[in-house]
Amino acid sequence: APFHAMSLRCEAFAFGSTEGTCRVEQDQVYPKPFFWNVGTTSASKSRPARCAAGYRHSLFVLESGRIVSCGEQEPPCTSAKQSASVGIREFALDDDAAEVAVGDGLRFVVSNRGMLFSWGRGRYGALGHDDERTVLSPQPVAGLTNERITRIACGRWHCVALTDSNKLFAWGRNHVGQLGLGYANHSVGSPAIVELEPGAAIQPSVRDIGAGEAHTVAIADVRRRHDKRATEETVETVHAFAWGENSECRLGNIADTKLHHTPQVVRSLDRLLRRIKTTLARAPAFRANSIVSCGKAHTLVLTKFGQVIAWGSGTYGQLGYGDAWSTSDCVLVRGLESVIAITAGDRHSMALQGLMQRNSASESETSNTSLRDGAVYVWGFNSFGELGLGDHDIRLQPTHLRALEGTRVSQISAGSRHSLVLLAGQPARTYKED
Repeated sequence: APFHAMSLRCEAFAFGSTEGTCRVEQDQVYPKPFFWNVGTTSASKSRPARCAAGYRHSLFVLESGRIVSCGEQEPPCTSAKQSASVGIREFALDDDAAEVAVGDGLRFVVSNRGMLFSWGRGRYGALGHDDERTVLSPQPVAGLTNERITRIACGRWHCVALTDSNKLFAWGRNHVGQLGLGYANHSVGSPAIVELEPGAAIQPSVRDIGAGEAHTVAIADVRRRHDKRATEETVETVHAFAWGENSECRLGNIADTKLHHTPQVVRSLDRLLRRIKTTLARAPAFRANSIVSCGKAHTLVLTKFGQVIAWGSGTYGQLGYGDAWSTSDCVLVRGLESVIAITAGDRHSMALQGLMQRNSASESETSNTSLRDGAVYVWGFNSFGELGLGDHDIRLQPTHLRALEGTRVSQISAGSRHSLVLLAGQPARTYKED
């Protein structure tokens, strides 16, 4: 074999296109340790705790709470004649960073106190500052300073945020109704309230949110009141709501495609969940791993037993069901169980498998899991080596990423054309050419 194992101590690995990680060599088809040196004073404090892979750049939260941005960066001068440069920058907030999300030149950080900060390219008002200016360092999103943000998701040029009081906000590009405001227009420059059921007396309680290039998905519990023998009874059901661009089956089989700019329930997901006798997983606030993730034109969701369900574009096998057809009917991803994390890149997908622990009070939940004996699986597009399998062949079904076998993976993130994996701090195995 032209590759052999070597022992290294590193907590961040990257593979795929080099543009997202500041590398100067050719695209990396195997997981490779990713280091930076930006003035941190303590090696123990410079380990990455959170990561997000985006379009041509990546964002990390260090254990110290500081933020590292690498890849394509905005020029110091905002002149239209200047193009973006490639490099590494470090930032600090008054409050330590807790979570990160990225889009196309967009960078978002949620602080430990739930404050949302953004910087990068302000195209379509996607930074939430009510203008299209380029911002070079993290700035508070003014329309949300009185809210505590618990979840943040970025599409290419739009964003959605969830608060601890169950308010859902969206802003940025809206040309196909991806903000869910009931209409389509050029853009919305500041956070606007999204109602999953406009006018309903009881709004669904949102578990998690995901944003693709031009579509958005929310997982939410819907409560209905029923009269039964003159006694009101409340029934709660979990649904996936989708809205935005409907080409390539992005929204599943919503009831009315003409109303794609309004959140609608993905009915085929309900049918599949009933057929396999399960429901969707729960996701606690500030958890790095989501239960829904949107790629360029496909969506992944996670069930309470760690199964992965997909719908949307399948042209490059990114749905993982063994074929390369797009589908509005939700499909069960083959060969995966006990999955605790999912992430969708532009045209590829990743899943982290872990040991499910039995909840003594009820059935297994993905919120009670162990990373021990976990494994990373990858599938879909691979022209830039973003699957980390040592070649450029697409995969129609999940394939074990054996280069990281035996490690304790804490987070995975799939970007446009590259992927990131964070380890929990123990020695890792990677591969290099002889």
